[in-house]
Amino acid sequence: MRILVAALGAGLLLSAPAGAQVPDKLIGCSAEPDDAKRLACYDSVVKAISADARRVSEAREAEAAKAKQAAAAAAAAAATAAAVQAEETRKASFGKADSAAEVKSVDASISEILRDASGKPVFILDNGQMWRQADGFNLPNAKVGTKVAVKRGAMGSYRLQPENSNRSVQVIRMR
Repeated sequence: MRILVAALGAGLLLSAPAGAQVPDKLIGCSAEPDDAKRLACYDSVVKAISADARRVSEAREAEAAKAKQAAAAAAAAAATAAAVQAEETRKASFGKADSAAEVKSVDASISEILRDASGKPVFILDNGQMWRQADGFNLPNAKVGTKVAVKRGAMGSYRLQPENSNRSVQVIRMR
């Protein structure tokens, strides 16, 4: 950078009458303690030299603006991906005893139905969650492949309800 400024300054000294004013401006720029302001000052002096220097400077500024815009778009995409991941994490912890997630319900499909030692159904969902039926009511519409919603119930309980059904059963998360 200093070599460029020195070469620029030497070229300016040899130029036309405007060259007499430019070294004073460069000296003024070099006195600026803030790097960004000093660079902006040098850029403004270079733009004043010629139309070619102005075009080069404007092209560089346009590239910088594009890079800033691309960085902002990448940051927005990363924030969106982080939000989606956080939502998936909250859904995965839904129904666990130590879960503080504020998810109200989880939609999934039944991938398998097992029976526990007392004969109550245990529903394994396609999202990996396992729910055991807590009450004694039968859920006739519950079959493998049935879409279900597990919702928060009263007093910390959870209810499993098949899609297109008004019946639900109380369940306890096992996994």
